[in-house]
Amino acid sequence: MPTSAARQSAAWWLQSPQALLDELRVAAPGLSQAEARTRLTRYGPNQFRDRPEHSPFIQFLRRFTNPLVQILIAASVIAALTGEVASFVIITAMVLLSVTLDFVQEYRAGRAAERWRSSVQVRASVVRDDRALQARVVAANLFCRVNPAQKNRIILALKKLGRVVGYLGDGVNDAPALHSADVSLSVNTAVDVAKEAADLIMLKRDLHVLYDGVIEGRRTFANIRKYIMMGTSSNFGNMFSMAGASLFLPFLPMLPTQILLNNVLYDLSEVAIPLDHVDAEEIGGPQAWDMNFVRNFMWIIGPVSSLFDFLTFYVLIALLHADEALFQTGWFVESLATQVLVIFVIRTRRNPLTSRPHPALAVTSLVVVVAAVVLPFTTLGGYFGFTAPPVGSSRCSRSRILASSR
Repeated sequence: MPTSAARQSAAWWLQSPQALLDELRVAAPGLSQAEARTRLTRYGPNQFRDRPEHSPFIQFLRRFTNPLVQILIAASVIAALTGEVASFVIITAMVLLSVTLDFVQEYRAGRAAERWRSSVQVRASVVRDDRALQARVVAANLFCRVNPAQKNRIILALKKLGRVVGYLGDGVNDAPALHSADVSLSVNTAVDVAKEAADLIMLKRDLHVLYDGVIEGRRTFANIRKYIMMGTSSNFGNMFSMAGASLFLPFLPMLPTQILLNNVLYDLSEVAIPLDHVDAEEIGGPQAWDMNFVRNFMWIIGPVSSLFDFLTFYVLIALLHADEALFQTGWFVESLATQVLVIFVIRTRRNPLTSRPHPALAVTSLVVVVAAVVLPFTTLGGYFGFTAPPVGSSRCSRSRILASSR
């Protein structure tokens, strides 16, 4: 007869977790790799034993061990001994038909289960150390029956691999994982501990809110990168042209107030960039900030824009024989016009003719270009040192061209 200690040991569900760990001689994080190898050598692999399979004839005979079938067989024997031939035949036929149908159905079900079992391969990976966990955590897409400590280990393993980890939880046991995750979310009905540990609290039970937030964040990031690329390349090109023109001009290529006005108008043309459309590939996946790409873009596009500036310098000096005011006016209009129109090229990686900008961005850009062209012909342009270009005076233009040909 088993003792009380043996009965308590058998009833493992009555023991505390620590008592079970002590009985199994294992710590809470699990077996180490060395201890696992030792136990595998001592006890062998942890596998299910295959059940012995009987022949179909034996399986058919085992159907007669059913108590109900035995009662019917006894009844048929009694009917035969008492001369009730009809009852004997009926009971015997019922027994044979019932046993046969039961055997056929169970045999076919067993064959189908065996075919299904052979087609399904169960594969499991046992992770014991943190290094092994880091090697397997990326390939796995589902973790089942993990305790709070194991949740935290999974999140830390992903973070060590450079991943940005998000976690959604609403219970007390989720607090450690919520603290460790890069972005932690909870719901409004969660416990106070979970809500205090979470970065975001969802007021609606709808995960589409997260999806919309991610898409909007990627769109915002793409538009911010557009603005930085436009600003750095434009400013670098202008300073490069300013430095080059200062080498051979006896006056300033552009007055300080004109440079500031140029920057203000260019910034006004970019006001609608936060509303601009973003290409599908820009929001199809997470985008990382790449400062090297921005720097290389500035080094390439900046000098390219300066080529148009130097071509404008040649036209103003060699063909139009522009004085200081006309030179500054001509470069101001050309510089601002090319900077604004290049926005439609920089804003997309596709063909600029097929990727349409937001209407607000198109309107503000065109308005700024028109303002830059019209400004020298107004009274306000005189306050900034501009002069009206000789567009309407054909005689003046003809005389300057003839002078340049001589």
